[in-house]
Amino acid sequence: MKNRVRLSLLISVVFLVLCIAQVAVAQWNGITPYKTTRGEVLAILGEPSYDSGLVMIYDQDKAPADTRGAAIYIVNGTVTMVRIIPLKDLSVGDICGAFGKPATVSFKNPNIEEQVFNSPTC
Repeated sequence: MKNRVRLSLLISVVFLVLCIAQVAVAQWNGITPYKTTRGEVLAILGEPSYDSGLVMIYDQDKAPADTRGAAIYIVNGTVTMVRIIPLKDLSVGDICGAFGKPATVSFKNPNIEEQVFNSPTC
């Protein structure tokens, strides 16, 4: 009976480790949420167009290549989110191909309110 409990516990721990290992955060231009620091963003992208201390905005002449702009969200000196405005329209398939399956995808159309989709199909 003791061996059976130990085996069950071992299987549960291995399963948990494998599940955690599957969680990955997509990086963009060398910037990875919850890893990259403000200083590293500055080294990668240079000085932003605007910096509130919580959000670094790169637009117009400072927009990264292939984008209309980017917003880098910073909490306690570390990137927590990256929002990109691409030069071309992207499909969910384009996003999945470039970054893997996202937890959510939001689409913004100037004529309608923002739409957010949880667990989109890739």
